[in-house]
Amino acid sequence: MMSHLTRGITLSRHISVLAMMALLLLPASSAAGGEPGPKKNSKTQRLIVRAKPGQEAKLRQMLEQRGDTIVAEHPSIRAVTVLVHNGLETLADELSIETVSSDALVRAFAAPSPTSSPEVNVLRATLGLTAASVTGAGVGVAIIDSGIRPSADFDGRITAFYDFSNNGGSQTQPYDDYGHGTHVAGLIGSAGQLSNGQYQGVAPAVRLVGLKVLDQNGQGHTSTVIQAIEFAVRYRHALGIDIINLSLGHPVDQPAATDPLVQAVEAAVRAGVIVVTSAGNNGTNPETGAIGYAGINSPGNAPSAITVGAVKTQDTVTRSDDRVADFSSRGPTWYDGFAKPDLVAPGHSLVSNAVGRKSTLSKKYPSLQVKLGGERFLKLSGTSMAAAVTTGVAALVLEANRTANPVLATSCDVYTADPLYPTQDWYAGNLWYAPRSRPRRSHRTRSR
Repeated sequence: MMSHLTRGITLSRHISVLAMMALLLLPASSAAGGEPGPKKNSKTQRLIVRAKPGQEAKLRQMLEQRGDTIVAEHPSIRAVTVLVHNGLETLADELSIETVSSDALVRAFAAPSPTSSPEVNVLRATLGLTAASVTGAGVGVAIIDSGIRPSADFDGRITAFYDFSNNGGSQTQPYDDYGHGTHVAGLIGSAGQLSNGQYQGVAPAVRLVGLKVLDQNGQGHTSTVIQAIEFAVRYRHALGIDIINLSLGHPVDQPAATDPLVQAVEAAVRAGVIVVTSAGNNGTNPETGAIGYAGINSPGNAPSAITVGAVKTQDTVTRSDDRVADFSSRGPTWYDGFAKPDLVAPGHSLVSNAVGRKSTLSKKYPSLQVKLGGERFLKLSGTSMAAAVTTGVAALVLEANRTANPVLATSCDVYTADPLYPTQDWYAGNLWYAPRSRPRRSHRTRSR
């Protein structure tokens, strides 16, 4: 049953030698889905400052005495988000400080799909799912994204919604002014009622908790995402959260050990929450179009996260023609050389729920709207979509195994995945490597 449910998610193994970074290296600054933080010489900078162990109170006191403004606290990583008004250089001399990071912008990892591709839905079929398959019932997923638009496809299963983008994490009625989060939610858990089952999600009975961190333009601050992650972990039992889906990120600008977003993800996994995150859409050089390496985004470089790249199914059920999408970010990760992503999953030209004509995505890309039976859906590509598919599969695995074998339930996605082979035309030129055996147990894919 476990292998049957996860056989559509394919394993993508990348060369993990740091020397390979020079092969077709993608500059981290060119990565779509994030922007650098404040300029070095700006008068006010928004930073995430981590304290040394036991120095949290001293750090806060020091920042307040300097006249800086603390806008958020992140206890899971001993950090605060602060507006530094002047004298940034003097922070380096403070003994209470462990690291200082930019509060970088994060963005969703979705892109327009070819309008000529058919609107047939082979997602569930290529995953091996049937009407008799498990449905994710009893499993809770926190979607940290742009929100969720309520509809009959989610009727009664959006059990909580908190807005971190506008209301500081206050509980509100569900909404989505960008459209990305709703599309992700549909891939994970749409009941398919609006489409007569055509666009049913992977886990149609899963419970959804919406944590809105992205604004109407599909972007937000790293610190806001960290707040949402900490909230999900703190209230995981009260809200029934088993999995966090992060279909967003920013370019890697520091090692994983000092990256605040990565460390928040690591803390969540240590607390027992499964975290699924996108690899990023930086698989090609933006200037030449050549396929390259080292484009994994943060927090996709988190060792304990299930990091997902995107595969093109060619709109067929068979897996023999599946290929990694050119746009999908490839490892090794910048700075650390981690072998990421852990998996690739369908993430090209996927149709899912839409917010409607008023959302930013629908207005910006009207040609991506798919009409069916008087309802409007949206067709998108990206590792955001692939992460959502993987989250849905993880929910199915949890439902099927949490009672009988809870340890295996969170690791069999990786260990039962099929190896994916590349197209011959760029195999030799880019030294792509796909193993012909099951992956061995590693520290990154350990049972949680």
